[in-house]
Amino acid sequence: MHRSARLRRKALGSAAKWVLVVDDDDDGRAIVVECLSEAGYHARGVSDCTEALEVLRTERPSLVLCDLVMSGMDGKEFLIRARRQDVQMPPLVFVTGMDPSNCEDISSAVLYKPFNPDQLLAVVAHHCA
Repeated sequence: MHRSARLRRKALGSAAKWVLVVDDDDDGRAIVVECLSEAGYHARGVSDCTEALEVLRTERPSLVLCDLVMSGMDGKEFLIRARRQDVQMPPLVFVTGMDPSNCEDISSAVLYKPFNPDQLLAVVAHHCA
């Protein structure tokens, strides 16, 4: 069985798993949400970290995929504010096009752009296991 088919099948077996996608790039966010939805995850996209914090106050996603560099509040500030506001944070994976050497101080997992659907699904499956 092809790897992406196995990942999709695994995702379909976990219908309760959902992913919050935080990205200020409308097209990029829509592509990630669509890919996750097609793989069987419930995926919801928001355009900024302020909205993501609001979601996390009332809902419990299985995973947050957050663009690291955004206008307004960036991914690092998002994590700092979530901790300060005592928001229950699920696993967090930062998504970035930055050079990996510029991300050495990040304690969260990082998915580097550009990535393909198989890479995305592998990261999500790993963190939603």
